[in-house]
This record gives sequence, structure tokens and C-alpha cells, in this order.
Amino acid sequence: MIPKLKSALPAFVALFALAQPQATIAPNPSTAIAVAPIAANDPAATSLFQGGRSNLQPVSILIKNVGTQPILGIVVLTTATDTGGRTHTSRDVRDSFMSRSHAPVLGPGESLLAIPTGVWVRPQDVGAYAADPGGIRQLQRASDWIRLTSSQATVSIDAIVLASGEVDGPDTTNFMVELEQQKQAAQSVLAAINGPSPTSALEQMAAQRIHEGDWLGKWQHQWAGDYLAASRGGSGANVLSAIQAGLTIPTLFRGASANTK
Repeated sequence: MIPKLKSALPAFVALFALAQPQATIAPNPSTAIAVAPIAANDPAATSLFQGGRSNLQPVSILIKNVGTQPILGIVVLTTATDTGGRTHTSRDVRDSFMSRSHAPVLGPGESLLAIPTGVWVRPQDVGAYAADPGGIRQLQRASDWIRLTSSQATVSIDAIVLASGEVDGPDTTNFMVELEQQKQAAQSVLAAINGPSPTSALEQMAAQRIHEGDWLGKWQHQWAGDYLAASRGGSGANVLSAIQAGLTIPTLFRGASANTK
């Protein structure tokens, strides 16, 4: 008789779902921040990582601004290796240059939880986030990504941007270049909006082909297209404020811990 496997399947699925990745937190690249793993008995873990999401705990970190300057941007990389040896990377960016308020990501003394696939939660907001259906969906997506891609993972701070414009960290993903080109794009799109033939100039920007690493083209394409679409609906001012936020990017320079290649 062929043995029935049906009864063993739920146990296998449960075991797979609860499997924990082996995680390493890379050395902190900047004296402006403190980076710590999330302890399993931390209150945040209890609410954010329950319901089959305990695999997020080893790959989540708490970032604290221990310096005197506001932090305007952070890039966190989670590099995961699956059981077949393939590498997968989640590049998660948080910055103040897309916000109408232009509020810093972290003021001096403030902290932020970073969870792979772009989940950012302030410690004081953990309870509300864990109870919000949208927050739960984001956490579940992050948990599914770790479950499908990772047997081992390394979490690292790739770059941080201070209010002075200093960029710390190895910046292997060229965040500094991305921000510089984002600012150039804001300047060029605003010049087109205020120019003699705004519709024609913006349509050319929106129609351009972009390639990987072409941040200038990406932001021109996105902002020009968004502004044209919003203007037809009478809401161009909303997009205009987002474009103007790009002008708040300071003049950037490499810190002592940045990649000098």
C-alpha cells in the first residue's frame, strides 16, 4: 500500500515556515549611528514578528542616530543566499527628499527599525503598525521574501547621508550619484515647467528611454510624466511639491568611511 503523505504535509510546511535564516549584521560604517540586531525577547519582536513571521527577526536591525547631525538618507542592504547558492539583494532606501515636510529620517537621538523589502518602523509606532492591515501585509511580504530566498543573509548599512552633505558607508549601490542626479533632474524639470514650451519639453523628457543607473533620466521621465498627467487633472501643484523636494538635496561629499573607488 502506498503510504498517505497528506497528514505529513502540514508539519513540513510549518517547519519550513518557521525556519530561521542564519543572519550576520555587517560592521557599522559610521560613528554617526549605532546598529543593533532585534533581540528575540524585544517587545517589537512580539508584535511585528508573530503570526509566522519570526524569520524576520534575525534580519531586522535597529538604527539609532548617536551623532549631532540629522540623518537625511539611509540605504540598508540585505544580501540573502538561498539553498542553491544564488544571491538575492533587497536594497531599502529611506530619505527626506521625497517628503513635502523634508523631515529628517532620523534626528539626533532618534531610532528606526529596518526590516527587509522596505519596511521602516519607528519604535513608538510599532504597536499601531503591527495592528494595521496594511502594515501586516507589508510584513508578510517581507517574511515571504526571506522564506523563499534565504538560508543565510547579511544585513549592512550601505550609505547614510548627514545634513552637512557627508555620505558615510561603502555606498556600493551609488546612492550619492543617485541623489546628485535626482537633484539635477528636479532642476531640469522645473526649468522645463517654467520655460517657453513646457508641454513640449516635458513630453520629450517623459518619452525618453532610460537604462539601469541612469538616475537623471529616471527622475526626468517620472516627474515629467507625473506632472503632465496631474496637470490635465488640475492637480499639478501636488507633483510640483515633490519635484521641489529634490532641490533640498545638499551638496554631497564622501566621508572618511565612504567607498573611495
